[in-house]
Amino acid sequence: MNETFEVLHLWDIFPGSEDVAGPLAPELERLVSVQPGADDQTLQIGFVDSRDGSLVSSAFRVLPQGLAPLADEARLQIIDIGAKNGFGDLQALAGEARLQIIDIGKHLHPSFVSYAAEQVENLILSSGGIGTVGELESLAGEARLQIIDIGASFSSSGLTNLKQMVTVQAVELPAVEAGSSHLLEGHVVAVRPAPDLDTEAALELFLSADGSEAILAWQEGDSEIRYLESQDDGWAEEVKVLLLNEHLSAALALELLAERARNAH
Repeated sequence: MNETFEVLHLWDIFPGSEDVAGPLAPELERLVSVQPGADDQTLQIGFVDSRDGSLVSSAFRVLPQGLAPLADEARLQIIDIGAKNGFGDLQALAGEARLQIIDIGKHLHPSFVSYAAEQVENLILSSGGIGTVGELESLAGEARLQIIDIGASFSSSGLTNLKQMVTVQAVELPAVEAGSSHLLEGHVVAVRPAPDLDTEAALELFLSADGSEAILAWQEGDSEIRYLESQDDGWAEEVKVLLLNEHLSAALALELLAERARNAH
């Protein structure tokens, strides 16, 4: 995962709670943690959602490079088929679109391509009819997004396993440097209320490898690192303390806590 992407507004990607939080402490409002996930294609991102004051752990994975070209070409093919054959015969449009998607997607796993083609066929058949070029282009755009969403749902199992499809959010990002767009899938791993901490110190957030567990840590004075561990959907009652000395620096203490969090499950 060595591409450079523009900064994401994570709270624009994931729907927040309808509850509105009061003013957040500055150390919580600016809290963001980006860490490697369980493999080299995954990132764990933790942040505080300023809308409802919850601490969110999310996971992002790069989607296969062939997915965006498949979705783009399918959109163009649907527009081309519809324009050539007229708007009236949805059955013909849906059937030919399905065959074209299967042909275009030969380089991807057959089970994914077959399923995506079938879902696009169903989308066209259930559209209720096409009367204008604008409606055709809109339908083709919906088909493109559907292919991307299906690819995102398949991604955690390598675009192969229907039974392991999960609810995810597909995110399309342009690379900062010139080039084609990139597709990521993201999903929320855990949501818990941000704790009420009696400190104004800068906070460090450490996540487990799967993002399900978390540790919040901060330095209190020159002699202590304090930390709070997640527990179920909330936080442990006890704030624990690591005493700093000539053998345990603040940097080493935070490193140990990062490792403790990463191995939590």
